[in-house]
Amino acid sequence: MTALLTKEHPTELNPTSSLQDLDIIVGNGKKRIPLYAAVLCRIGIHQGKWVYLTISNCHQLKVCRYCRVTLGRIKHQREWQYVRKGACEQERVCRQCSEINGRRIKHDWGPVYSVSWGRDAHKCARCGEVQTWAATG
Repeated sequence: MTALLTKEHPTELNPTSSLQDLDIIVGNGKKRIPLYAAVLCRIGIHQGKWVYLTISNCHQLKVCRYCRVTLGRIKHQREWQYVRKGACEQERVCRQCSEINGRRIKHDWGPVYSVSWGRDAHKCARCGEVQTWAATG
């Protein structure tokens, strides 16, 4: 939808009245909006609230409150979740649509302890894996 700016009274607009209202033509009708809003709409910065179409998907719509242009996007709400209890594998899952986007291993390492002369270790509190390395210092 193309919006055109028009001046209803050209003589009333001057440099000192930069925030004076203008008419914006949308389709077949006119709507009076502030100049700043007309400029923002003209450059593609529309005002409105993004809303989800349904509870179980991530498609959102926004209708500009000034020029009534409709925009769409996909907005996921992802968070890392453990796959199962006692395992360190995580999946990045969307809270809205349950889409999985990525996997990783995230251990919950405990305190470092000495296993032998010159070797330190720590143990994962979730899966029990032990990691050892050469001690420094």
